[in-house]
Amino acid sequence: MNLRIAADGRDSPALARRWSALAVSLGVGYQQDSAVLTLSGTGGVELPRAGAALRFVADGADLGEFSAREVSGGSRDGRIVIECASVDPVAAARRPRDRQWADQTLGDIVRTVAADNGLTAAVNPEIGALRISARPQAATSDLAFLQRLAEGRRGRVVLQEDRLIVTSADQPVASLPALRVDVEARGAWIEWRRSWSRTQQRVTAAYLLDDGATVETVEAGSGDTRHRLPGVYPSRGEALAAARSRLTAGDVSRDYVEVSTALTPTAQILQPLELVGGDPIPVGFPPLVIHSIQHDLGRAAARTVLTARPAVA
Repeated sequence: MNLRIAADGRDSPALARRWSALAVSLGVGYQQDSAVLTLSGTGGVELPRAGAALRFVADGADLGEFSAREVSGGSRDGRIVIECASVDPVAAARRPRDRQWADQTLGDIVRTVAADNGLTAAVNPEIGALRISARPQAATSDLAFLQRLAEGRRGRVVLQEDRLIVTSADQPVASLPALRVDVEARGAWIEWRRSWSRTQQRVTAAYLLDDGATVETVEAGSGDTRHRLPGVYPSRGEALAAARSRLTAGDVSRDYVEVSTALTPTAQILQPLELVGGDPIPVGFPPLVIHSIQHDLGRAAARTVLTARPAVA
């Protein structure tokens, strides 16, 4: 495996000679992606400065640019570990801020946040129709605030290049073609799991009264098992709708598929995943959507682990 490492825009042959492992993790929603670079020994190597921009290219595949956040090591194993976070084009959208939203739909708020941060908005119409009568954004980043609103409709916030996408938690991004993985040709292995769990039988949500200061709660469902939704909703109706959206009668199946294959740098979050060749998963699994991506590179080999869940029809 040939790994090219550039630091602050310049190739670093010294780092490239000493690397022993690289793990790149993608798919943490509106949070930043991360990378962990491990070096064997440090003799004669100038370590990157704090905040240095590191770009990793594996066998010609660009895995992205990351900012060095922490360097650690020790004498026991003689290794140096460099922990990085992705270079953030929307840092302002991740910083806490205070502002007030009133009498707007979630779609309106998404479009405003996107415009403020130089992004293009794409909103699921059903989720975007949620009307916000009054909601303070207190010491909360734009992205975290949007995620909190979207969760009331089982939604998810995704950053894809210059697009701010708010869609249902398991709905594919329409612009992404299916990623086809030929199980036999690529030497992939598949692990799948289907489990059943009892859903929450009682869900509690908090809401503000008309005075804007008093907080009350409303419940949906009944039974001994209780779950409290985070945050405070602006009205009783919205709180009750959010609580009811978390209730599903009976047992619920949780489908999960993990695919380990050759290096797949083109995979993206919420991209449809199509498995071909062989019979890797049982009949009856619904269409799959990628939820997380982990690139694991070593000197001898490189693998990509894709975690997928069923797409919502």
